[in-house]
Amino acid sequence: MRLSTGNPLALRVWHAKARALAGLSHPNIVNLFDYGIDGDLMFLVMEFVEGVSLREELRAKKMSPGRAIQVALDLCEALQFAHREGIIHRD
Repeated sequence: MRLSTGNPLALRVWHAKARALAGLSHPNIVNLFDYGIDGDLMFLVMEFVEGVSLREELRAKKMSPGRAIQVALDLCEALQFAHREGIIHRD
């Protein structure tokens, strides 16, 4: 993601979000190992999760009702954990 490094507020917000994510440890949340800025490029070093993304699975339109329920439950558990840690996911 490109960032205007001349915007101190945007830099503070980005660092705060990255620190918050780095502090989470839950089976349904990908681990963040490192983050930083190189020039005007922000980067995150995250855990590699093998398999297809949820986006790819949804686009294939082959998700069974049981699988959809499990995905929803896993997502709710992750969000509940993040909320208990004081993090609100707005995306």
